[in-house]
Amino acid sequence: MRKIAIAFCFLFLSLGSFAQQDMMLYNMQGVPQSSYANPSNRFEGKFYVGIPGLSSNYFNFSNTVRYSDVVTKDGDSLLLSFSNLIDQMKDENYLAFNSRIDLLSFGYSITEQTQLTLNITEVASMSFDYNKDLIRFIYEGNTAFLGSSPDLGVGINASHYREYGLGASHQINNQWRVGLRLKYLYGMENIYTERSDITLITDPETYALTAKTDFKLRTAGLSNPDDEEESFMDYFGGRNNRGFGVDLGATYDLNEKFSFSASITDLGFIRWNERTKNYTSEGNYVYDGVEIEVFGENELSQEDSPFNQILDSIETELGIVEGTGAYTSPLVTKVYLGGNYHIDERSFAGLLIKNDIFKGVVKPSFSLAYGRKMLDWLTLTGGYSSINGSYDNISMGAVFDPGPAQIYIMSDNILGMFMPQHLRNVHLRFGINLIFGREKKNLKIFNRPIMGGPTASKPASEEEQEEEEANSEEMEEEGEAYDSDMQEEDIEDSEDSEIKTEETEEEGKSETNEDQQEEETKSEDKEEQTQAENDEQVDDPQ
Repeated sequence: MRKIAIAFCFLFLSLGSFAQQDMMLYNMQGVPQSSYANPSNRFEGKFYVGIPGLSSNYFNFSNTVRYSDVVTKDGDSLLLSFSNLIDQMKDENYLAFNSRIDLLSFGYSITEQTQLTLNITEVASMSFDYNKDLIRFIYEGNTAFLGSSPDLGVGINASHYREYGLGASHQINNQWRVGLRLKYLYGMENIYTERSDITLITDPETYALTAKTDFKLRTAGLSNPDDEEESFMDYFGGRNNRGFGVDLGATYDLNEKFSFSASITDLGFIRWNERTKNYTSEGNYVYDGVEIEVFGENELSQEDSPFNQILDSIETELGIVEGTGAYTSPLVTKVYLGGNYHIDERSFAGLLIKNDIFKGVVKPSFSLAYGRKMLDWLTLTGGYSSINGSYDNISMGAVFDPGPAQIYIMSDNILGMFMPQHLRNVHLRFGINLIFGREKKNLKIFNRPIMGGPTASKPASEEEQEEEEANSEEMEEEGEAYDSDMQEEDIEDSEDSEIKTEETEEEGKSETNEDQQEEETKSEDKEEQTQAENDEQVDDPQ
């Protein structure tokens, strides 16, 4: 059990050294993956295709303590300081790792009101709750709790699964837009504390420990029954661990300036049926200790080392019973509430509240953001966030969108990229999409019809339709009257033209007749003159 648990923890430390809070992503509606935070968000264009393995990659680490709280610097040396760690810790503490990588993503606009999206995402996540008493007990031992009962219970939900999601976003009217994503989940590994209540009482005279336990730790997919070998294909698609989830979202546009939104994501569970083991302990147990030899070199790694002897003794004394059986583990549900003020078509200011919910425990966060579309291919967003009780988170994001390729990168705490040892949250998200069928130039930061986007994407209200029809009829009547006037003017012009043409023709005819008469007169005169000359020649032949 110890080796399995340790190996699995190291697996998730390597997969989830970073993770994502979705605070910055929520309002970056130009990125199709923003629908993961609010499924009512819509992308611009006819359809998009995510580059496989690159369309969405995000990683996050979140903790109530910092690396610098544990490791201190003394001159040129680094020292492990548990006393400083205990001083900085809260009574209840929280640790989270997450990693999500899209293997495939696609979206298509069926109509100007309705869009469909599809995603296949590999998910590795871990959430861990622990008390300050646990760290004190490890460092100071049971003598620090003489006369008191430390609470050593922990809560853990670590999973590796694949998500197959099908989403839809629909514009109901000018103000409401809703979204839904249904998810089928295929589970591969899991560790889950169904219940965890462990208290210790130390006898002030003998220092013997009396443990009161009520815990059940469940695991799945971490061992092969009867040393059965599993093929690669069976591991990635043949295990009988299945679950379902749902994301819900809605956006309400109050007017051209204010909009409000809400969403619930990862509301669901996984049923683990295959390769399951559970470890249960209930009752009161007394632990007097175990005689061991002095620790020697490399003895921590030996099966019969003093360290393993202590663990074996504790396991026996606590009456831990090993068993099998199917079980169900919940997802870490996220609830978002947001409000935006649209300064103009190119910029906005927003407030977002987010709550992570696991087994009834709520972890709140909030953020303030400002975004502006600087150019038709560049959008920048920045802000401030409070995450898991830390108040030093500066968020930044950039979307480079020359089209059709879109490249985006964002972080809920950009400072964590440069000095992670001093911060409680480190986050990074990036990806590449290919988006087709968009307007060539669009300086609007949100795809909102009320903000001047595609008006057809929001059906008009009845009053607006009636007003539009009335305006249309009035324009038609005015057009008919105008056409009638134009026709009358054309007729008058035509008659005037005909009269002028007739007068012109008569004038032309008159002028022609006069010319002809003049020519005839000249011709007659000439003939008479010629005849007279001829007569003279006859009378006087000489």
